[in-house]
Amino acid sequence: MKHSSKAWFREQLRNYQAGEVIDLVDGSYKVSGGVIASQLKRGMKVMAVYNSTNEGFDFVEILGVYALHKWHEHDDEIKKHEHVFSSVKDALTSLDVTSFNDIIEKGFTLRLIIRDIEPRNEGGEESGCEEGDWYYLFNNRFCRGSGAEPLSFFVLKKA
Repeated sequence: MKHSSKAWFREQLRNYQAGEVIDLVDGSYKVSGGVIASQLKRGMKVMAVYNSTNEGFDFVEILGVYALHKWHEHDDEIKKHEHVFSSVKDALTSLDVTSFNDIIEKGFTLRLIIRDIEPRNEGGEESGCEEGDWYYLFNNRFCRGSGAEPLSFFVLKKA
């Protein structure tokens, strides 16, 4: 959900952090607090906040994470056969590293597999729930988009 007004974005972020209810495709949620990327795991529903270049929120469910050697980042056939981990921590352990920096030094990147859980009304029809590996590790942070927009994560709990 991208918005053009920085003032609106800041106010909405404060409202969400203060407990405003967020209606998503499978129910109502509230922000329960921030979470660091290494704690993300399958099944978590999070609000991903970006405000470096654009301002906005993505409401997503974490489906998994995979490690991909940088030589194969754009090879869809290789991606299909990569092992999907249930958490970022499991991926770090499997690669025998303790930090994102170590992953990069070994020539790997991590990608989060997510499902969009924000209802959208496109052409009068409800949509949403698209899945993809849109969040990727860049400069020791998970980012989104071609501009490597850094993300901050907040856990969502049922209201």
